[in-house]
Amino acid sequence: MPNSCLHGYRNKLLGTACIWAITLVTLLWICFLGVWTADYYGSLPGKYSGKLYSLAYGSDNLELATFLILWGISFIILIVLYVLKPHLRNYFRLLTLPSKGKYVCVVRPLHEVKVIEDNTNWLQHYINVFTGWLQVSLSRDKEYTTCPIEKTSEGRIYFTYQCTRYVFDEQTQQYAPYEFDLGTSHRRLIQQADGLSGAEVAYRLELVGPNFIEVKVPSIPAAFAREFVSFFYLYQLIFLWAFYFYAYWQVGLVDTG
Repeated sequence: MPNSCLHGYRNKLLGTACIWAITLVTLLWICFLGVWTADYYGSLPGKYSGKLYSLAYGSDNLELATFLILWGISFIILIVLYVLKPHLRNYFRLLTLPSKGKYVCVVRPLHEVKVIEDNTNWLQHYINVFTGWLQVSLSRDKEYTTCPIEKTSEGRIYFTYQCTRYVFDEQTQQYAPYEFDLGTSHRRLIQQADGLSGAEVAYRLELVGPNFIEVKVPSIPAAFAREFVSFFYLYQLIFLWAFYFYAYWQVGLVDTG
């Protein structure tokens, strides 16, 4: 993996609890925003049913001001979580050596191909400089992939990255993919026509894994969750709440659909 670096991580109980706490607080905050929206229409159950602005002591100005504050905080929370998403889970893990952890994070720089014309004006130049600075500041110039560390039948540790098995070499103290020389001529290939011995098959299977490209298909709930935490849906959710609240819930429902 040229130009890539590895970081090892191990789970810790407190970090896992923090992740669940962040998730729970975010969901509860969105629910609280929904409760405040329902109060605007007098749709709260129980003794507040049919009463407008009951949580704001009957004041529509206080209701609106409180909603705007809640809406702004929700916007900040969701955007911060989106920006920190590539680092958030590992931030609450213990950093360790790649050979000692339970997970390996592969950090690979992204190379963007830009077609630059000779007559690029000054405005385009400064836009390119700003977007480049923004990508570096938000760590969007790198790809972060966290892979679980597994063990072979012989106890070797490895992880799989982009359909390639990287096995830890005790001598070099590094992860590396194994390669086997299959020959560069037809004569060499013909010599292997009878196949490999059982020991050689087990050895190669140990180091390179099965000759199979695994495509992981997420479950339906996981696929929906991954889709709706993208920037596009977060952006829509934030601004649709304004329609839900301020007497435009019909428009909000249409846009949501």
